[in-house]
Amino acid sequence: MHLSKSKSPEFLSAYNKLKLLVVNNRFRPGEQLQACNLADRVVAGITPVREALIRLAAEDLITCYPKRGYFAKVINSDELGELYYLAHSLLKSILLRGYGRSCVTIAKPDAARTGNHAHRDPTALVLALEQLHEQIAIMYGGAEAAKVIRNYNCRTHAVRKIYVDQTQTFESVSDYVRTLVALLEADERDTVVSKLTQHFEAKAAQVHTLVKEVTAQAFSRQHGDYRLETIAEMARPLLGSPVFFTEKA
Repeated sequence: MHLSKSKSPEFLSAYNKLKLLVVNNRFRPGEQLQACNLADRVVAGITPVREALIRLAAEDLITCYPKRGYFAKVINSDELGELYYLAHSLLKSILLRGYGRSCVTIAKPDAARTGNHAHRDPTALVLALEQLHEQIAIMYGGAEAAKVIRNYNCRTHAVRKIYVDQTQTFESVSDYVRTLVALLEADERDTVVSKLTQHFEAKAAQVHTLVKEVTAQAFSRQHGDYRLETIAEMARPLLGSPVFFTEKA
C-alpha cells in the first residue's frame, strides 16, 4: 500500500473530514467507501479523497481489501478487548517504569471543569478522557506512546461515547479527570495506575454490549444525517495533539 505523504490543504481537508465521519461511526459496518461518492460528501476532489482513504487504512481506521477497495471497519468484541488491553498496558507500563517528567502543572480540560454547562455533551466528556490519557502518554512515554494512544482513541471513540452516554454522568467524568490530574501533579503514579485499571476494566466488562450498540447505531443512521461542522471544533483533539500539561517553572 502506498502511503501518501501529501500535506496539501486539499488532502488535509478531505482527510480530516473523513476521519471525523469514521471515528464518529457515520458509516455502516462493511460499507464500501468509494472516492467518487465521498468526494461530494466532504466537498473535495477525488484524488485528495483517495489519498485520505490510503492514510485512514494505514491507521487501521478503515479496511483495505486489494482489488476490492476500502470499507468501513466491522468492530468485534475481540478487537475491542485487545485495544483496551493494549492501551491500559501501555499507560501502566510508562507510569510505573520510573521515567518521564514528574514535576508538571496540568491544566484541566474544559469539559472537566465543574459547572461548565456548555460542555456537558457526551462528546465533550469523551474528549476530556481521551485528552487526559493521551497527555499521560506524552509526558511519561513520549511521542511513540502518544501515537499509540491517539490511534486507540480514534478507533474506540464511537464505542467510548456510547459507554459514557449510557453509564457516566458529567460529575463522574469530571471527578475522574480532576482526580487523575491531582494525582499526576503529586506524582502518585501507583494510585493513578489503580484508577486507570478500574476505568479500563469497567469498560472491558461491557465489551459485548458496547459492540452491539455501536453496530446498531451505525445501521440505523441515514446516509446524509450528519453535518460535519456540528462536531468539527469539539473533535479537534482527534485530529491533532492538544497539550494541557506544562512543566513547572
